[in-house]
Amino acid sequence: MDYYTNIIKKQKEIASMVLDGLEIICPWARLAGGAPRDWFFDNYARDLDFYYCVDPSTTWHEQEAQLNKVLPKKLDLRTIGAWENIPTYNTMPGIKNISTYYASTIEFNEKIIKPEFRIQLIRMNTKADLMNAVKDFAVSISKVWWKNNTTHTTDDFLLTIATKTMWLNDGYSWHDPYCKKMSKRFPKYNKAINKDAVVSKALSKTLQSVRNEYKDNY
Repeated sequence: MDYYTNIIKKQKEIASMVLDGLEIICPWARLAGGAPRDWFFDNYARDLDFYYCVDPSTTWHEQEAQLNKVLPKKLDLRTIGAWENIPTYNTMPGIKNISTYYASTIEFNEKIIKPEFRIQLIRMNTKADLMNAVKDFAVSISKVWWKNNTTHTTDDFLLTIATKTMWLNDGYSWHDPYCKKMSKRFPKYNKAINKDAVVSKALSKTLQSVRNEYKDNY
């Protein structure tokens, strides 16, 4: 097992521990977006973004008390606060707030990843918002999630890989902070405004391939 595989394995162990805690207060909690996407491509993750929800009436102080009670003490998590407005996420619907932690006991080679590993707990307003979170992600290449040590890919994610083309959900622009970030992360992928353009191009390419294969039958 090589060095990078070991990092991914350790990250998955960390993710499982955090999810075990979150599922006490939210059975539908999941890890989604960047980490499962990067693992799918056999790359280590920069951070871990977990999505969960609690009763909408829960105050911020009650929320933090719940999290402190269920999160694994073994990770020695250090909170730096919760916010309702983070530029990279503020265009995504359904987010209540984001609690950010650093796990100071996780040791990685400083040349590869920051010594302190960031974990973000993204609280959604409702269960419906949580269940739709991946579908509502701004860029198609991030529409993947992870739970029970299993990667769950969406059709949009797989089509993105098959066509080497990323596209945006309605209402987003490639100038939005997160979209710009993905554009820089995946420079070899083409960019489209929406899924229809990608499907149309892929269908045209497939039909042309069939025509070429059976050209002598015309």
